[in-house]
Amino acid sequence: MVKQDHPTFRPIGNVIKFFHETPVPAMDPSHPPDGELLQRAMGCTIALFHAIDKLKKRPSWRELAVAKIIPAVEQLCLWMGFLLRVDLDDVSETKFINHQTRRAKDAYLKNSAVIRGFVDLDGRLQEAFISAPAFVEFVARLWAGQNNEHFLFLNEEHGCPIMYLMLTVLGNDDCRTSLFHHVTASPPWFYTRFIDGTLERSRLASDSFIKINPIKTLIYIAELQDATELLILDPGLRRRLHKEEYLTNFAEALMFTSMEKRIWDRTSLRKFLQLLLALAGHCERDSRTIFNWRDLVYGSFFVTTVRVLAAIPPKDNQSIKIGDQLLKLIGQYCVFPSVLSKIGYIEIPKDLVMNSALASDWSTLSRATEKGLEIYKDQYQNGISLCDNLTCSHSVDSSSSFKSKACSGCSSVAYCSRQCQKEDWAKRHRLECQYSRIEHALRRLDETLYRLPSRGFHVALIESIFNENKLEIEKLRGQDPKPNVTVIDFTRDGGRNFPTEDLEIWYSEAIGLTPQYLEPRFSSLVQEHRTDPQAFPLVNAVFPFGTKEMLVLTVKLRAVEGSKFKGVYSVMRYL
Repeated sequence: MVKQDHPTFRPIGNVIKFFHETPVPAMDPSHPPDGELLQRAMGCTIALFHAIDKLKKRPSWRELAVAKIIPAVEQLCLWMGFLLRVDLDDVSETKFINHQTRRAKDAYLKNSAVIRGFVDLDGRLQEAFISAPAFVEFVARLWAGQNNEHFLFLNEEHGCPIMYLMLTVLGNDDCRTSLFHHVTASPPWFYTRFIDGTLERSRLASDSFIKINPIKTLIYIAELQDATELLILDPGLRRRLHKEEYLTNFAEALMFTSMEKRIWDRTSLRKFLQLLLALAGHCERDSRTIFNWRDLVYGSFFVTTVRVLAAIPPKDNQSIKIGDQLLKLIGQYCVFPSVLSKIGYIEIPKDLVMNSALASDWSTLSRATEKGLEIYKDQYQNGISLCDNLTCSHSVDSSSSFKSKACSGCSSVAYCSRQCQKEDWAKRHRLECQYSRIEHALRRLDETLYRLPSRGFHVALIESIFNENKLEIEKLRGQDPKPNVTVIDFTRDGGRNFPTEDLEIWYSEAIGLTPQYLEPRFSSLVQEHRTDPQAFPLVNAVFPFGTKEMLVLTVKLRAVEGSKFKGVYSVMRYL
């Protein structure tokens, strides 16, 4: 056992004592801190930086250090934060010392590495730091610090110390809450810097990829994704990060990284696939799933995925399995016009050679995407043709084309004319409008609103799928005149199978899940199908819609000339 006054431990003990007993100078621009005191503090920081490894290797020293550091934790964090503000003047609006970039870099590394070393040294120290308010403030200031490629420290032996400390803070519930409070209560300039610190790190990591080991860069991006997933637990930070399109930022970072040829060894490739899958999982962490996918695709996520999938070796079954999951996830959300609108800007190589195990799924996704884009472009040019009046005359004429106008009260139904609006108001919508308006307003606030253009697109998509697969669907329906409903489930099989269900059994379940104010409209739609099942086929389509909901769109089709069917009426429900 080494005594606390042992000459070999005494220098480390004296350094800790200095930070513990010396008051932290005030940040007063008119009275800069004493230069000698600053020099001594910086020297002590360097001493601690080099002492970490010795403490790890000598258990007896470690025990002495833990006993001295625990009561000094708060002061130590205050000092490290102070020295960071002195050396990184762009984090503070006050400039104390004219310094070169290298000096700022050294301070950024050493200050964070000292705290990281102590946090990682012993469980008791980690607990002490987590419970210290100054620790959270210090980590927040590090995160908001200067962002350039020199400050990521991806080549450090144990990874970037800043990222380690942020994940430590975010991994503790109390510490995370304290961080959220500190950041949101900070001045606007600091709040903005903190957000920028999150966004810029992904770009800077991809910029550093050429200079740094690929695996280290991918690990860093994965850690950044984990940190962001915890940051968006705070509503304010989540709204701001979504506003800044952080998923687009991450997707672009992976896209640029995927251009580096060194990524294509098996280990790196598998890590990259896991990153893509994790990023796709980010989209389903909150209620705005569709918008998340839109942001992701806008950042060339689709291009990156295709590029990586095409590089999977033929017998790499684990990578093939991850690739299959990715294709299925993308396929689920490429049926929304907001996502397709971003894919429309992407040029996918026509001669792409896909792994044979993935070729079938890729071909199916590619065809579905092309078909969706055709429908989207047609509606973009000509507008949607929806009329929610059940007896609309346009439903009979297959050649009729019109631009719908939404109800000005609730924006949840649309009509081809003033006359249709008056008819439907008298029969049904008078009772619906108030309830629809309330739901519309609430969903618009949390970005979970299913808009009329999306319904118009989906009606056209279902019409197209039904006509292209009419023979298969009729075979499944059989010659039984008994009414039934065709189910197209985009959450399970991408809408590739068309099972049928007995109408009455399906209706008894569906009506129980339908909001009371929509029951008259839903019942009217089903009733017309009962009168002539062959002339008025009924399709029930299920779409993914966030973590807690699905969209169910029931569409009545009508037989028109040329043995085709036209989608003429639809009712949407959130489930």
